[in-house]
Amino acid sequence: MDLVKGFVVTWDCSNGATSYIIERKRVTTGIDKTEQTFNISADEYQKGNKIIFNDTSTKISATSEYRYVITAMNSRGSSGSRTTKDTKPGTCPQGSITKLVADVAKTAEINLSWEAVSRANQYYVYYQKTSSKTTLITKVASTSVILKRASIEGGFVYVEPANGWGESKGAIRLWLAIDGKKVSAFTK
Repeated sequence: MDLVKGFVVTWDCSNGATSYIIERKRVTTGIDKTEQTFNISADEYQKGNKIIFNDTSTKISATSEYRYVITAMNSRGSSGSRTTKDTKPGTCPQGSITKLVADVAKTAEINLSWEAVSRANQYYVYYQKTSSKTTLITKVASTSVILKRASIEGGFVYVEPANGWGESKGAIRLWLAIDGKKVSAFTK
C-alpha cells in the first residue's frame, strides 16, 4: 500500500462552535469506515472565517478515497454534521518562502514579492498586528502582490504557499515587520 501524508480540510466557521469533531472515513465499495477521529479546538485552527485542519496521519493510502465528516460542538451540544466530497490525497506544496521582499518606496503601497515554491499554484498573504489573530489579506496566483500601506503598517505579514490540496504546513514562515520605510525580516 502506498502511504502518503497530508489532507487539508477547510470549512466555514460555525457560529458559537468551540470545537469540532472530525471523522476520516475510507470509502470502500459504498461503505464508510471511520479510520480516525480528531477533536480540535476552534480557536487553534481558525484563520479568518475558515477552519483549516491538516490531517498529517501517515496511514493515508494514495490509492484510496476518503471522506471527512465534521461536527461543530459547544457547551450546549453538537450541530448537524457536514460531509466533504470523496477525494484522493494529493500533495501540498513543498518548502517555505525563503526570500520575501517588501518595496516600501511608494508612500501609499507596498510591493511584496517572493520566490516560487514547488507545487504551489497560489499564495495566501496573512497579516498580524502584535498579539491579535492572524488575518488572511488576499490569495494570489502570482509571486507578488501590491498591498495598501495603511492595511499592514505596524504589523507583520507572511506568505503561505498553497494549491488545491491546501497550504504548506509545518514550513518555516518568513515574516516581515513594516514600519515606515524600515522593513525587518524574521522567522518563526
